[in-house]
Amino acid sequence: MPDGVLLRESLRIPGRTFPVDSYFSKTAQEDYEIAVVKQALQMNFNSPPGHMISFMMGQEDIESTHQALAKKMDKLSDWNDAPSLLVLPM
Repeated sequence: MPDGVLLRESLRIPGRTFPVDSYFSKTAQEDYEIAVVKQALQMNFNSPPGHMISFMMGQEDIESTHQALAKKMDKLSDWNDAPSLLVLPM
């Protein structure tokens, strides 16, 4: 195999699919990490219980967004009716 060539096999994983709602910003965001934090918190407080996923550009963005969400949720934890938010960075 020549250098730099990567062969991939297709995998088929049986399972179920679930409906997914996609949300996009109508305008470009100056700081997309802050925009993700605001949107995640808004959805957490105003949407029915469920799951959400945010795609970030790189590991540093993932970590800083995770920290920002953790800080915001820590401040909001004083509210008795604040819904919990479990952030699982990958």
